[in-house]
Amino acid sequence: MLVDELMSRHPRVCHPGTDLASVTSLLWFGDVGVLPVVGEADGKVIGMITDRDVCIALGSRNRIASEVTAAEVMATAVVSCRPDDSVEAALETMKTARLRRLPVVDGEGSLVGILSLTDAILNATSANGVGAAALGALKAISAPHLPRLSDLNEGNESQEVSP
Repeated sequence: MLVDELMSRHPRVCHPGTDLASVTSLLWFGDVGVLPVVGEADGKVIGMITDRDVCIALGSRNRIASEVTAAEVMATAVVSCRPDDSVEAALETMKTARLRRLPVVDGEGSLVGILSLTDAILNATSANGVGAAALGALKAISAPHLPRLSDLNEGNESQEVSP
């Protein structure tokens, strides 16, 4: 099965200068957790911004959402796939990079869609082999990458965290 068969077409996007109030609105009303950040002139994917990125950015700055731009908080190391990639290969990329969503780009790097782990899971069947690959990706993505607070504080009486 190819990425082209499962990807969401015409995803919502934002631009580097889009403020986080607008990003939040796009995420909320689009019912999505990520937006590709595309160049205004060429439509090439230059970053990705998630709802978590927005939350952490606003929680760690003393600025309001309309004063912070996508460019300030977006991930710039974009990992993507192509429409003609196999879904299994894309899931392996997700697993390795620990990502739930990949922008789908054409040969010039322009955005043509988004492939999510959810897309794969919802379309997994025993016949297409996507289920095992999706489960492997989900396990890798979901594994903790930082020590748990309880492990760090083992033996301490207080579990309070200071900023």
